[in-house]
Amino acid sequence: MTIRDLIKILSDADLDKKIDVAAWREEKKKTSINFSDTEKAFFRGFVCRDSRFSDSNINKTKNLTPELPIPDAGASMRELFSKITDLELDADIDDKIAEWRKKHSYEDRAYLRFFIQKKGGKNFIQLAEVEISDKGSKIDKTDDNGTNSKNKDNSYIPILDDFENTRRKLLREGKKSVSTNKLLDIMQNDLEATGCKLSENWRSVTLEKIKKWSKKY
Repeated sequence: MTIRDLIKILSDADLDKKIDVAAWREEKKKTSINFSDTEKAFFRGFVCRDSRFSDSNINKTKNLTPELPIPDAGASMRELFSKITDLELDADIDDKIAEWRKKHSYEDRAYLRFFIQKKGGKNFIQLAEVEISDKGSKIDKTDDNGTNSKNKDNSYIPILDDFENTRRKLLREGKKSVSTNKLLDIMQNDLEATGCKLSENWRSVTLEKIKKWSKKY
């Protein structure tokens, strides 16, 4: 998964709406002492929690885009995204998302949210958001022992991330207790939906791994 992949999910209305720097200043002057009429505005994207949590935007634990200055006259997100290099837009962010997920509960849904803010992240106002799916790229991932998830025939063996993604999905659906076979069925459907070719023995191998992974909980 890349930043470019997530940007493509944004609507044209979000991408082309002009960010009003003057309105941001006026809004923040109401609640922030010594907030300047000439305060410089910046644009940045962070991984955030589900908005049902009161601290969903406060705990912006992982930034995913560079901090970009917004001209005083304003700019659209499309214009600002054009200032991010192709290297940054096309870099794989799966590891960053996985790192973020390890710090949060299984019920958490991850969002990439974009903000207008002061330099460094203070006095922010949300501009748009995109949910980050649990279904990421499965290419060249490693399991908890550092073993590559791809076999020589390019078939796939599920790893801990896949198990955790399936658990999160079940918890969000209110299914706190399901059989291991049912969990494996759901995992299979989700992985195959992303284009994974599962190994012939993936089920028996994963079943043994789950016995070990489950000891964590």
